[in-house]
Amino acid sequence: MTRNEMRRLSWKAGLVAGVLLALSPALAVAQQAQTPYAMATLYEVREDINCNPGDSTAPNCADGAKGFGVRIADATLTGNIFSQTQTDFVGPVTLDASSILNQRDWTGPVHGKMTLQTGVRATFSGQLNLSLAMLGTPPAPLAPLSGKWQGTKGTLHAGGDFSGVFLIPVPLGCSRETAPGCFYLELGAEGKPTGQFLPLQAEEYTGAGAGLVKLMVVFFNN
Repeated sequence: MTRNEMRRLSWKAGLVAGVLLALSPALAVAQQAQTPYAMATLYEVREDINCNPGDSTAPNCADGAKGFGVRIADATLTGNIFSQTQTDFVGPVTLDASSILNQRDWTGPVHGKMTLQTGVRATFSGQLNLSLAMLGTPPAPLAPLSGKWQGTKGTLHAGGDFSGVFLIPVPLGCSRETAPGCFYLELGAEGKPTGQFLPLQAEEYTGAGAGLVKLMVVFFNN
């Protein structure tokens, strides 16, 4: 691993911890005392949404009864896992996740599995919070999540806490072809939103030109 990659990993860990510090101080302080086992950047390439009651498939269940029911979603994300300390849990990865969120507060459980190209597998479960994106004034395009993960196959004998944050492209429905394109909310050195926005890079769009939801996550080995 190069020195630049090591600096980038350290920055990612601090960024995610900073977001958690703003949202859940006790969790962030506990995790800041740990050394990250691995970090990952992933992009959501598929999301199937079912709003119940109703038949909406919109991310915010827009045509349903406001503040009532649940939002059920199944998603696939792809990306890479990096580490400064180990070589078993690194490389290209596919993450499959399911979540059920209460539309009153936009929080709820999430669980799923991770499969690396090496054959290593892991499961995870935790809590997802979409309230900042759905209820914020103005909406903040961030969605924190945290929970537990565990290696289940291959050479991986590790597990523990994880924490992360989804960055949602804005404006909603933006595309590469629609000037000025899509933006992520900028997070400062301590992981706190700066109020500024950064344009998506070319690889952060789908082949059809839509902006991808980005997940930055840190894994700890307890």
